[in-house]
Amino acid sequence: MILIFPLKALKENTTIYSNGDNYSQVKDQLQSDTTNIEKWFLSYNLNFNVNKSGCMLISSLQRLRLTPDLDVTMYGSLLPKLT
Repeated sequence: MILIFPLKALKENTTIYSNGDNYSQVKDQLQSDTTNIEKWFLSYNLNFNVNKSGCMLISSLQRLRLTPDLDVTMYGSLLPKLT
């Protein structure tokens, strides 16, 4: 199971990949990574547009059917889900 998180900030495209043995492990790692990015932006007084970013879960169709929605937040806002 892999989560892809494209970031479009400062005219650069950045992608965070997270993988693991199960959904919870991957989601927790991705949320931790996004929290660290949020802290970095805040420490340098930079703005981040959550609406220009999103999350995508890549897995087999069978596993996706059994997986809950991907809810990752930044600045208290839920990131859009990409398809």
